[in-house]
Amino acid sequence: KGGLGEQIKCLSLIKKNIPDSTPYIQTIFSPLAQLKNLVGRQNLPVFLRCFPDESKEMLSKITTTTKLFIEECKKEKIDGIFYAIQAATFEQLSENEYALFGKSYDLDILSTVQDLWLNVLHIHGTNIMFNLVKDYPCQIINWHDRESRPSLNEAQKFTSKVVCGGLRRIETMVLGDKDQILKEINDAYEQTGGLRWILSTGCVLMLTTPPGNIQAVKEVVQSL
Repeated sequence: KGGLGEQIKCLSLIKKNIPDSTPYIQTIFSPLAQLKNLVGRQNLPVFLRCFPDESKEMLSKITTTTKLFIEECKKEKIDGIFYAIQAATFEQLSENEYALFGKSYDLDILSTVQDLWLNVLHIHGTNIMFNLVKDYPCQIINWHDRESRPSLNEAQKFTSKVVCGGLRRIETMVLGDKDQILKEINDAYEQTGGLRWILSTGCVLMLTTPPGNIQAVKEVVQSL
């Protein structure tokens, strides 16, 4: 019931209206990202430092609920999850703090989807802790590669996973044109050689993205 129940209904409708060969995945926000939504982004670092025990208790309860939600999503035959972590950035926490309040809960969540084949780790933000999370058990890593290091090429040297990115979601996909799209795709292709790479924006595609720009991406990909 509630928001999570509505999302499961949404998954059921999607599954009924796509070919069996089309993979689909469910977005899952990390427990720490959900806690951030409860206490406020600016308040999160202070809350964790002032109330560490209470924070861990809340994170544990959020983790339990999230794992139960994932099990219900599996009944709708999802192919994986888009696992979004939002505080693995030096602009909010230290590596030690993320290891304490984030990583163990992340790994607990990801342990429940090892039977799925299309799990994407999304590292949100800039100045990210790529090295801390690059070995998470997932098949694909997505981050704001045009806004934060590492680049696609650098990341492929650090991990054997598929890297996912190449396009700026606002400057290029919302405000740009076909020439800008072509430039960024060609650059990403050169960085990766077209191997172990999925073309995408560094984060979610904005609802305001012009359909013509989405079509332009498809045309460039087909030409490659």
